[in-house]
Amino acid sequence: MGSCSKSDEKNNEKLNIVCTTGMIADAVKNIVKNQANVEALMGPGVDPHLYKATHGDLLKLQDADIIVYNGLFLEGKMGDILNKLSKKKNVVAIAENVPSSSLINNSSFQGAHDPHIWFDVSLWNRALAILPDKLSNSDSTKVAAYRQNYKTYSARLDSLHLAVKSKISS
Repeated sequence: MGSCSKSDEKNNEKLNIVCTTGMIADAVKNIVKNQANVEALMGPGVDPHLYKATHGDLLKLQDADIIVYNGLFLEGKMGDILNKLSKKKNVVAIAENVPSSSLINNSSFQGAHDPHIWFDVSLWNRALAILPDKLSNSDSTKVAAYRQNYKTYSARLDSLHLAVKSKISS
């Protein structure tokens, strides 16, 4: 009679990925497909700038293998929590992948940038490009699949960007 070791069980388990917003969760789902469990803390219509993590959210964040958030102070009231967790686990701020020269300055706060990067599909795509490698830090066995899935999703985003540009220019 054979038995699985703890490391074998861990290899067969799906990663638990917690995202702050539904937009990010949707993008992550397009990259991981069915190879991970993906959950968004905030539902539709929730203002991420004002959102305060509940006790249940904190438990989800602590249990997560990976946490993915926007950054640029979008999740303003969760900043300290995300910063503390980043010292212990794989926490990814996707906006860090966008050069500051490509971001819009936020006139309300000196030195700050507009965190709403998903409004520019090309910026959103660029931000998401960091995910395959960051996800593989927690599960290196799926890096090729993550990269291929991102490539496919990225092509869809590129097509969307071109369609939007075409509509705007006509």
